[in-house]
Amino acid sequence: MDVQYNPLGIYIYGLSYLIAVSKAHYFALGIILVISSLNTFLFYKILSLLKIKINIKIFISSLFIFYYALLGGTYVYLETVTLFFILGSILLTFHNKFFFSGIVIFLAFYSKQYALFIIAPTLFFFFYTFSFKRALKASGILISGFLITLSVLYFIHSGQVDFSNYTLRLLGRSNMDSVVGHTGIGLKLSQSVYDFIKVMIFCLFIPYTILIIPYKRLAKSKYILFFLATFCCSLSVLVFSTYVYYYLLIMPWTLFILAVLLNDYELKSFKLSFFNLILVFTILAGFYTIKIIINKKNMLNSTHAQSEQIMKFVPPKSNVYLFIDPIYYYYTDYYSANNAELGYRFPKGKKFEYILKSAKIDSHLIISIKEYEKRKDNFTSNFIIIGFDKKNMYLKKI
Repeated sequence: MDVQYNPLGIYIYGLSYLIAVSKAHYFALGIILVISSLNTFLFYKILSLLKIKINIKIFISSLFIFYYALLGGTYVYLETVTLFFILGSILLTFHNKFFFSGIVIFLAFYSKQYALFIIAPTLFFFFYTFSFKRALKASGILISGFLITLSVLYFIHSGQVDFSNYTLRLLGRSNMDSVVGHTGIGLKLSQSVYDFIKVMIFCLFIPYTILIIPYKRLAKSKYILFFLATFCCSLSVLVFSTYVYYYLLIMPWTLFILAVLLNDYELKSFKLSFFNLILVFTILAGFYTIKIIINKKNMLNSTHAQSEQIMKFVPPKSNVYLFIDPIYYYYTDYYSANNAELGYRFPKGKKFEYILKSAKIDSHLIISIKEYEKRKDNFTSNFIIIGFDKKNMYLKKI
């Protein structure tokens, strides 16, 4: 339970370091490939369950793969793991395996807390599809699967943490030093709206699909209602932030709706206008993808150059706390300044005084000049400056 932020997703990606530390990034890529393949397989299986025609099924699945990659599904993001469990829970729900669906929903929650949004549309699906009595029974079975899994996990870790701390960790919060972090702190509404519009430019099928759903189709298709409810609930993830990869948990539901519409809706003008729309925005997305690749390459070159600069002051294998981007732990092969207390956390995850106190003797602290100027009064006499460059200050605890 040392991992306090979305444990299951981090555990899964961390498997690569158990296999071979020196080649961990290769195994991590393999894990991403497996998860991405499984997500596509589950997406296709759900389409098959909806009895979508084969040509439409292939087309929609191709769109899923395209937008999955465009939104960052092939990167080491926790959302890809979360999506796997959410799709799995939906498939189990449609097969009336409600207890196992509850278990898998918990695993989705344990991968990323806001995956809980899937519970509301699932319960809605029960009450819309079944009789009231059967819906209550199905809901009880689903929730039982969720709670039993939660209880088993607590029993496993009960010797390490108390119930209060366990609950906080499940919620992605820490009370170890009275610091609570939330992704959404400082998020401005104007920025959220701008980011949403920007993503919609490349995923315009989302509002397009929602807007053209005829009312008579809503009344006839339980699946459209379910996926429409899922889409609405999935928008709740944007309360936390509006990173592009968050849309991995929003995009699939509109594709399912679109598949049902294309499968059943015979209006040729609708299909023609949609295919023209996809063509135009596929071209735009292609240019956007090229831009991303160029930017990533430039970023990688810059990161390598900065790593070389950092290692001029602090050699590899040193015990270090990075009050800069923790990605440099990987590029510089540094160890934690105190693995038990500090680990490899994001900067500002702990009170600064706590970091200084917990860092072991002979460990280093690398901090940006801007942050150093704001915090230099916190440093005690047992920290000495060993160097600085245009970006960072380098200190050692003696």
